[in-house]
Amino acid sequence: MSGPVALVYGEALMKHYLSDEHPLQPVRVKLAVDLIKSTGLIEHSHLLPPRPATIGELELVHSGEYVELVRMLSDPAQRQGVSPEAIDAAGFASADNPISDELHAIASPMSTSTCTTAMGWRRSSRAIPTC
Repeated sequence: MSGPVALVYGEALMKHYLSDEHPLQPVRVKLAVDLIKSTGLIEHSHLLPPRPATIGELELVHSGEYVELVRMLSDPAQRQGVSPEAIDAAGFASADNPISDELHAIASPMSTSTCTTAMGWRRSSRAIPTC
């Protein structure tokens, strides 16, 4: 298949670290992009920087309650008001989905990388997410 390729990549994606045990490691993203650059494939793509997702974009795939929960868990002061049951029900506080002070800010650019990919694909171009 031919057509333009979009590669969403930037430092914001390198902050998306879940745990030592999780297979999605920032170094894997960096190594993949380094390989794309070293083979010359980068010259056939549009390099797009990641950007934070809007609340509306997040709510295209998550409930408003979930988006608000992530925002609350990202703020140490608000996190104290979240029940352990709500945390468990949403699947947080594990090695696969840890809670951090920057949870929303770090996960948001990963989400828009996927959105950018989907929009690029819809416009009949190829878009490659780095996640």
